[in-house]
Amino acid sequence: MARRIVELVEITDDVTGEVIPEEDADTVRFSVDGMLFKLETSQEYADGFRDMLAKYVALAQVDDEYAISPKSAQGIRTRTAAPAKRTAAPRRAATGSGHTLVMVRSWAQGEGYDLGDRGRIPASIQEAYAKAHGVSVEDLTASK
Repeated sequence: MARRIVELVEITDDVTGEVIPEEDADTVRFSVDGMLFKLETSQEYADGFRDMLAKYVALAQVDDEYAISPKSAQGIRTRTAAPAKRTAAPRRAATGSGHTLVMVRSWAQGEGYDLGDRGRIPASIQEAYAKAHGVSVEDLTASK
């Protein structure tokens, strides 16, 4: 007789409290006043949260004193909206200037560029962001 061990992973949406399919889950990491937070929710709520913040991110300045890469933030204690249900690798790469491609994407969407939430950011949009923020395009694409 053959035996098979099956592991069941349930992810609970921090926003709704409901169990969501793993393929629909997303982790949003953000910081307010120096405190790091993590929200595990559905892709729909994560996109809505990012959309809500996009206009503020576009207006904000990078605080070099507190800018850290998501990889560096992995070991930092965070307050979560609810106990973590899973661990996901950071999805955003930091750049040498402190300007992340996530920031470029948020700015572009806030400025009305037709740009999805994932995928390659066209060079023309990177150039427009760099010009608007007084940085070079190389600073946007160079990893730390």
